[in-house]
Amino acid sequence: MSETLFSSLNHARSALSSWRCCYNYHRPRSGLGWLTPAEFAQTVNPRRVAVLRSRNVSAPQPAATAADAATQNRWSELKTLWLSSQA
Repeated sequence: MSETLFSSLNHARSALSSWRCCYNYHRPRSGLGWLTPAEFAQTVNPRRVAVLRSRNVSAPQPAATAADAATQNRWSELKTLWLSSQA
């Protein structure tokens, strides 16, 4: 079993960054035709990726808009519950 004790958050970030670089750029995978993940990513159809991107943001537009944040608080929720229980 491989274990690492990190002495600080910066030590953990540095070690994980090194591991991620090695994993994605220097270690070929048999499941990817003996390519590294980075090399394999270059072979994926780039047109599909472009379709998923939006011009302004990376996420799709929401189906519904959020309610006014000023009215969304615990007091208004309790008041609504109390009024509905009185009916």
